Amino acid sequence: MKKRDDACKYSLFKRVTEGLPRKLYGNSNINDPIPGGPLQFNDLLATMRNSRVFFYTCTFPAQYTMAFMEAWMTGMPVVAIGKSLAGFDIESRT
Repeated sequence: MKKRDDACKYSLFKRVTEGLPRKLYGNSNINDPIPGGPLQFNDLLATMRNSRVFFYTCTFPAQYTMAFMEAWMTGMPVVAIGKSLAGFDIESRT
């Protein structure tokens, strides 16, 4: 996420979640100072079951990802930023 800050809004995620219990999962987030990293499937299911919220900052060019949809389908509340907070007009970049 950090390597793709422009598209994934890592800086925004870091700033908004500072001081909250947070984890950042995914293969590319192994060496991030925010705990997390990759998860096996069963660990992913347990994490989603035990998490209180999924914070979604957006991606570009895709406006949503499978992770967003999987979290939503589990019934976990999803907090998503709007296009103005993301700092770009999604419609003009497609």
